[in-house]
Amino acid sequence: MIWPTAMALIFVNFVTFQIDDSEVERLLTTKIDFEYKGGSLGEVILALETKLASNGKLKIEILSKDLQNEGITKNQRLGRLSFKNESVGQVLTAIMIQANPRTGLSTPSDEKQVLVWAPKKETKISAKAIVFVTTRVGATKRKLKLPRAFVLKPEK
Repeated sequence: MIWPTAMALIFVNFVTFQIDDSEVERLLTTKIDFEYKGGSLGEVILALETKLASNGKLKIEILSKDLQNEGITKNQRLGRLSFKNESVGQVLTAIMIQANPRTGLSTPSDEKQVLVWAPKKETKISAKAIVFVTTRVGATKRKLKLPRAFVLKPEK
């Protein structure tokens, strides 16, 4: 009987998957080696996502419209990247710092650090955690919780 199978496939489109906080944390604290010769932000993110494909539960998505609102594109150029035994979160943070249009910042918690990443644990796409590459403004609009490294320090 084909009909119940078709109904099951249609129903899946309406399911919202929830990824456990500890699962997202585990994925982002996984240690990796990652090297890239340099290129555009889009190319680097694609290479990192390909590297992470073996765990199959983390997707990285660039929110181009958020970036464009700040005058940034996926074509933002990065230099050579080399990470040994660093967490996925640390690698993502370093990529955001290098791709940030304002250079010379000492910390990702600087308000001039426009480019950020933020995990989203709930998705209608699949049971994967999604990391959005966005801007501070974009993350605020989407009510995304920024990683600790990007949280602005209170003024003294």
